[in-house]
Amino acid sequence: MKIWDELNDNLKDSTRTWMEWARRHAQELGDAGLRHVERQDLLSERRRSVALLGEVVANRFILEDKKMVRADSPGVAEIIERLRKIESRLEHLRGEDSREDQEESE
Repeated sequence: MKIWDELNDNLKDSTRTWMEWARRHAQELGDAGLRHVERQDLLSERRRSVALLGEVVANRFILEDKKMVRADSPGVAEIIERLRKIESRLEHLRGEDSREDQEESE
């Protein structure tokens, strides 16, 4: 388990380092580049949240011998809410990209 914890910590540090670099070079990236960086960060966060949700559900089924997991049960509701916020922000970014594409085509 320690190896996985170290790997997870290294991944978090790597993501943090990438985001710090992106913020430092924000002026060079421009708006579209910043949206791309934010989108990649949100997609990574979504993958982590989905994995966490799977882990919580698996623990309830395997360790607690539950037959069903309610969406409003502790832990699950927070993860689902986080996923909804991520999806909302991704939709917003897609809308900004499509508006920018329309402006460029005119």
